[in-house]
Amino acid sequence: MCHKAVVLALALVLSSLTFAQRNPKQSAAGAGPLASETCAFTFKSGKGFLATQYCVTANGNIASFSTAGVDMLAGVRPAIEGYGICDVTNSQTNYWDFANTDSGNWNPATAVLTNPKTVTVTRTTADGLWKLVQTIASTPASKTNYGSAKITMALTNTSATDKVVLLERHVNPDAGGQFAAAFNNFEATSFTVNAFNEPSGGGTGFTSSANLLTTNFDFQFALILPLPDAPTPCSPGGNTSLFTGDGSMLQEFNLEIAPGATKSAVVTYKPI
Repeated sequence: MCHKAVVLALALVLSSLTFAQRNPKQSAAGAGPLASETCAFTFKSGKGFLATQYCVTANGNIASFSTAGVDMLAGVRPAIEGYGICDVTNSQTNYWDFANTDSGNWNPATAVLTNPKTVTVTRTTADGLWKLVQTIASTPASKTNYGSAKITMALTNTSATDKVVLLERHVNPDAGGQFAAAFNNFEATSFTVNAFNEPSGGGTGFTSSANLLTTNFDFQFALILPLPDAPTPCSPGGNTSLFTGDGSMLQEFNLEIAPGATKSAVVTYKPI
């Protein structure tokens, strides 16, 4: 990788870790015409306390995720979950879709149920520079464990230029179906962010983890955001400090992608 490009991307992320500011190149005001919180595919497994269910929109957002009937993404308000791209090389252009809002510069998605446990969602950016293929696979619940959703984001550089890009996955969980400050506690490790609640709120939680064995990145951050909404991809914000309140989770990957090449990042959602 070009040393200058690495320094630029690293400086961009580190300078944004404390304060998330909107990039003027794309506005986050209001939902774009393609944003959707409507479930298109639903996956169920397990019984009783371990019963796990989540759904995927036609755009590749996780719009609901529940255990034993308690929804931790859309139980008390619409889900805020999805993906974002910051094209660092192209003047920090932002692309995002977080279910409740999008950047307005995407083409319509094509979603296909490739097998009973997997949906594949393909989408391109309106400027023709990127193709994102999301493969969302269900790992069924067992007699001793919750089910999970494994999200593989394969990003292809369809331009003629070598590019540095930030690829992200954001989710706003309400642990145990609660979003009040007293019930949501966030903690982060190097590659995982956990949200859990006090026993009075149900005693259940939610985790977002990066799979490093199948992710080809130059550097990566697992971050806690002290707010429910997603930041613009080029201003990710967040930190790794313990936080109690209405927060959210962000997995951030830095990639350099050659023309015509594809690199992938893998994130898994699971109740805890």
